[in-house]
Amino acid sequence: MQIAFAAGRLHVRVAATGSPDDVRFWNLGQSAVERLEVRDANERGVPFAIEGKVLDTGGGQTTIVVSYDVVAPPGPPPVTFETADTAPSTVHIDEDATALQLEPSRFRAVGEDIVAVPAQLERKPLPIALDVRASDGALVATSFGIAKDRVTRTLQISAGTLRRGAFLAGPGGRAEFDAPEGHDEAAWLGYPAFDPRAVSAEVAGFRGFLHEYFKDYDLEPATLFFAVDARPRGHFRVLRRASGVLVTLGSDPYDASMRVWVAHELVHAWIGERVWLGEIDQVRPREAETSWFHEGVTRWIAREQLSRAGLLVSDEYAHEVNRLLAIVATSRHASRPLKDLAADRAVTGVAALLVARGALLATLEDARIREASHGARSFDDVVRGLATLAGERRGPLPESAPYDAVVAELGEARAKEDFDDVLTFGRRTRLPDNALGPCFESREVAYDVYDAGFDVVASRAAHAIVGVDPKGPAALAGLRDRDVLVSVEVPERAEQTAKIEVERSGKRVVVSYRPTSGTKRGQGFRRKPALTEEACKKLALRR
Repeated sequence: MQIAFAAGRLHVRVAATGSPDDVRFWNLGQSAVERLEVRDANERGVPFAIEGKVLDTGGGQTTIVVSYDVVAPPGPPPVTFETADTAPSTVHIDEDATALQLEPSRFRAVGEDIVAVPAQLERKPLPIALDVRASDGALVATSFGIAKDRVTRTLQISAGTLRRGAFLAGPGGRAEFDAPEGHDEAAWLGYPAFDPRAVSAEVAGFRGFLHEYFKDYDLEPATLFFAVDARPRGHFRVLRRASGVLVTLGSDPYDASMRVWVAHELVHAWIGERVWLGEIDQVRPREAETSWFHEGVTRWIAREQLSRAGLLVSDEYAHEVNRLLAIVATSRHASRPLKDLAADRAVTGVAALLVARGALLATLEDARIREASHGARSFDDVVRGLATLAGERRGPLPESAPYDAVVAELGEARAKEDFDDVLTFGRRTRLPDNALGPCFESREVAYDVYDAGFDVVASRAAHAIVGVDPKGPAALAGLRDRDVLVSVEVPERAEQTAKIEVERSGKRVVVSYRPTSGTKRGQGFRRKPALTEEACKKLALRR
């Protein structure tokens, strides 16, 4: 496969050899293309048909060459932002980390967007010759290697893995790290508001820490990418890609919030990839029903291991737990059973609630197991036991595997009560006061109820305001359905200010408000006032 980038144009050429059935049907990328050509091994044109995103070459050939130019997508509604030392500026920016960005001097893409592959070869490991090049001395960064001007690799992977890769090129920098645990490569396009070399070294070290936690003997090379664009601060995105992590960000610092998200995606190399819940013969994957484990328990592991590695101080640790408690305290879906939430996972706020339930359940069971075993065992033993079992089975585990493992630690009565109260029915929204150990104390706090007041996603897609709640904060601030959307900046936290610029009756109007509809009381944790950070470290009772 060849990808060539120059002067804002992205050209892709994919050649595949196999049986006629292997190379007849191709899954195309999600981006629009121009100058699509299909040829045989002798470069003769091959008639083809396209239905949706599937290309049919008609069969009869054993080598098919597909080539095309990727077309830049239409820009989303512009985001207007200001800094202290510059005039207001308006840019087009899509906050989705998977969205194709194709500019004169740089591009960022994921394989699903730009790479066409034969459908029959999606899951079959095979030799793949990869050649990605850019002009003008640009840095070329892929999930399979990083270099200046050009990356060439021969890989033994499936076509599906190729499509799960990240592909970037443009001005930036790179770093490599070698350790007994493995090889890590990092690249950054643009320049973050932090030292990317130091952060990349930290991430590489933490990945080795996870390797020791899961007691693995094989750690594959990994990549880390920082792609800087003009998105507003606080709107960064972190995405797991083949063998690594992609971070799209603006002027954000590398703070505890970003650190936890990066750690979360690093843990996915084990939970969600090597350890997966679901029966082998399931007709429909039950990803929503098991996301409490694949995402929630992953979140718990990320938090705990960052703390143990000394990368989260006690206040940051408590803040992460409080964020989860705030979700279950304020969500309008908080009392809905798991099966109903799974059916409505696409509804705003449901996915976050499933993650919160899973992470809080892991926190609760960790405290229970530590107490029952007098500190000899913990929920870590449950996680590592599941990882060992998955390795032995070389396939997915039953959905009941985490429950069965907790039953073995605490007995069925206690396990059933906890799973029912926290996960299945959402009846329990509090942790035991001593759940986080002797450094922390529980208290009652008031959490802001996050409420954008309108459908942000649908409004961006429609370029007009949609779904305004007549009693919500947006309506009270003056936003109206069918206002033409000019720019939108809606933060993800209730304490920040939303700014939406619309056009109404030929005039532009800026609507500003805090995205909240009041407060609710709930449990929160803090470091005990009498204890310093150093004292908490010395306690070390939860390590």
